[in-house]
Order: sequence, then C-alpha cells, then structure tokens
Amino acid sequence: MRIRYWSSNFDLNDIEDVAPRLAPALASRGHDVQLIAPHTDQPGDAIVADHLSILRLAPSQTVDLANLPAPVLEAPDVELVETGSPLAAIALAAIQQSARPVVASIHQPLADRTLESESPEGALLRAAAAIAVDTETLAGQLRAFIDGCRDRATIIRAGLPLTELAPGPRLLKRPRLLCVGPLTRDSGFDLAIDALAELRERIRTAELTVVGVGPEQAALEAQAGDLDLSSAVTFRGALDASRLPALVNQSSLILVPTRVPVSASAIAILAGQLLRPVIASAIGGIPEIVEQEGSGLLVVPEEPAAIAGAARRLLSEPGAAADLGRRGRTLARERFGWERFVTEVETLLSSTLERAGTSRSQGSAG
Repeated sequence: MRIRYWSSNFDLNDIEDVAPRLAPALASRGHDVQLIAPHTDQPGDAIVADHLSILRLAPSQTVDLANLPAPVLEAPDVELVETGSPLAAIALAAIQQSARPVVASIHQPLADRTLESESPEGALLRAAAAIAVDTETLAGQLRAFIDGCRDRATIIRAGLPLTELAPGPRLLKRPRLLCVGPLTRDSGFDLAIDALAELRERIRTAELTVVGVGPEQAALEAQAGDLDLSSAVTFRGALDASRLPALVNQSSLILVPTRVPVSASAIAILAGQLLRPVIASAIGGIPEIVEQEGSGLLVVPEEPAAIAGAARRLLSEPGAAADLGRRGRTLARERFGWERFVTEVETLLSSTLERAGTSRSQGSAG
C-alpha cells in the first residue's frame, strides 16, 4: 500500500507520540509511507528507513493547494490521519482532492472544537471511512458526539515495542519516583511535587525525577524550592524516548498524575515491561491501561495526599509492589504488544482500501 500518514506531531522525544514508531514499522512491512508532520524545532528527524519519506509543513488555516509541495498533491492508496494535528486544514484540502479512503486515528480525547461540524478535524472525522481509537473511553465519546460513526469505529489498543533492557532491582533505601511528559498544568507534575513533600515526612530519602519540557518548568522549579525540595527533585529536560527504559529501570515507582482525561499511557506500559508499579489518576482511558490493584494503583485526580499515600504503601510493602510489577509486565506483553498493534493498524488500512475499491467497482457497474 501507498500510505500517506498525517502525523499530529512526530516528536522523537515524546514516548506518547505513536508516529515515530508506527511509520517505520509500516514501512518495514513493505508499504510505501509518506509521513507529513508539522514543522518543529527538533534538530532533525533522525529516522532512516526504506519505503519511508518525511515531509514537514508549516500549519495554515488558509490552504492554496497550488503552493504546496508536489508530494502533498500525489494521491496515495489510503490516508491515515491523526487527530489533533495543526495540519488538519491542509490534510482536509489534500484529502478532498485525492478522494482516497481515509482512516482517522485518535489517541487523545477529542476537544469540543474537534466535534464541531465546521472544524477541519470534525470534517475529517465525518469523512473517514474508518476510525481507530485506543480505548473504550474514546470509543464512547466518539459514538456519543458524532452521528453515524458507530459502525466506523474500531478499537486498537495501544502497543509499545518491548525494551531489550532487563528489569533491574527497585530502589527501596533511596526510592525514586518518575514523571514523564510535557511540563504543563494538565500533566499534574506540581501534584507529584506536593506528594513528594508529604511522602518525605515518612520516607526522608524519597526523590523525584521529572522528564520533559514545557511552559511550567520555572513554576515547578520554584515550587520545589519553596518546599525545600530542590535537592530532591531533578529536572532532566527533553530526553529521547530510546533513553527512557534506563531511567525507568533506575526508578522505584512511575507517576501519571494527569489532571485531564488522557487516553492511553505509553510510559505506563513501559513501566510494566520493567516491573515498575504505576500510580496514576483514575481519569479518561488510564484505568484501561493501569489495572487497579493489578499493575498499579489508581488515585483520585488532583489529590497529592492520595498520590503520597499510594507511594508510601508501595514503598513499605515491597512484596505487594513486586506483584503489581509482575502483573504490569504480563499486561505489557499480552495486551499491549507492539506487533499486534502494528498488524491491527495494517489490517484496518488494507480492509478500508479494499472496501473502497469494492464500492467504486459497484458504482461503475451501476
């Protein structure tokens, strides 16, 4: 298949970004993949693979197809479009011209503006022949707000390549908590810092590592200073996703304290691969990734005391924490496997293309 893949971001430093893994995986199976992504400040795309080309475009709400690069005007066999892309208007115009079947891919809860019929993303979702979502939560939202999508929605659960790193021993004498994600208020890392302050009243050696960049970094650093935690909180900045397994392996617990209803969580899956329990907000699709008392503990969102209590429990009950880690590893392998994920995406693309071909043939015959 010739697949034109409209990525919402294509950030090599973001483990939650599916495209840097999925595009090369589809290309490795012999498909010709043209990936189109927004311009970025990254130094380069650093991915070289046969059958894969990468084109970056500047976002624009007004689209003049005559001024777009030639590859954007070449019709593929099938279009794969991630929601949440600043290129939605360009993608819509190109897709309308190509008249090729569209598979929409949703990895995050839909914003209200996405559901508006006049928005480019709303138009893309309504034009899609198939829609892939990664949790039941997203499927429910989609079915509730977009008419006629019930028969077009397919749940493809998140997947992550299995790290080659062997799980190391969990640190208990000097426990380290880990947060990974954008430094925004939505991520809830300020809640993790407050939780650390409470946790250290009982476990003075506990520390926190924060990986990511964003507008809240200065505020988070100031918060740590105000709580006399500057020496206990380490900000690592941006970190290539390939380096995250080693950091997870050096951690005792993984925190996902999000304030907003995110869908899946790749960092929680990676934690499971390395036998690390997860403490996460019980919101959005997170409970479909982190099993309560199975692979981790779910807590009420925006309650640092709940995070601290869960961490204190797992650090003081190493046997129970180890059980959670083992269950997380089983889930990571059996429910969130990578080859299964890629195969399901590939199958959805090919079946959508096949149905479109059958429809055109029937139309011509009529």
